[in-house]
Amino acid sequence: MKAKNLIAHINNNYDPEQEVMGFVLGSEYKEMKADLWRKAVEIWDDEDIRNLFKDRIQDILIDAGQKKQ
Repeated sequence: MKAKNLIAHINNNYDPEQEVMGFVLGSEYKEMKADLWRKAVEIWDDEDIRNLFKDRIQDILIDAGQKKQ
């Protein structure tokens, strides 16, 4: 996803006062080589990996919410 598309998505889907947590890593991070970036994108495009990541993050958020109460 391009940065401009991410910004548009946030602007279109979230109230400006709503708190959000994001995870963004760009191809320019630590001057990553193009072939390494392509491999990272291929891994992230794997639906099983994305679902595992979402499940793990959801567990962390649930735990954090329970500790806050």
